[in-house]
Amino acid sequence: YVLVEFSPFTPANIIIYSVQQIIESGYNVILAHAERHLGLSNQYDSVAQLRKLGCLFQVNAYSLYEEKNVAIKLLAYSLLDDKYVDFIGSDVHRTDHRTYMIENGINYIYENCDEEYAKDICYRNAEKLLNIK
Repeated sequence: YVLVEFSPFTPANIIIYSVQQIIESGYNVILAHAERHLGLSNQYDSVAQLRKLGCLFQVNAYSLYEEKNVAIKLLAYSLLDDKYVDFIGSDVHRTDHRTYMIENGINYIYENCDEEYAKDICYRNAEKLLNIK
């Protein structure tokens, strides 16, 4: 498994091409901060293309609740509504930059998704990934 990240301004076709190349090299791809890739928002069918390739998606808890950028928040909601979110993350690299606010995002998931999907996002998919042999 490879966690990949692109600039928020990377065009969707570049993301698709890059992900495809990584998958063809034998890796499973998880797209980090999927909601921040605004190129995907402008061409939402690209999300379905990535999923068809086998790409998994991680969204930040912060983006579901605290995010101030409306475009990022709306893309996070769309990904969640369409059941494209596989993992939730905190994106906390250091406490002086972005505070640890995962609880509100997790609560949002449980309040707005069916319980099984919420459990998958919040812990079961991670458990499956960690338990592979």
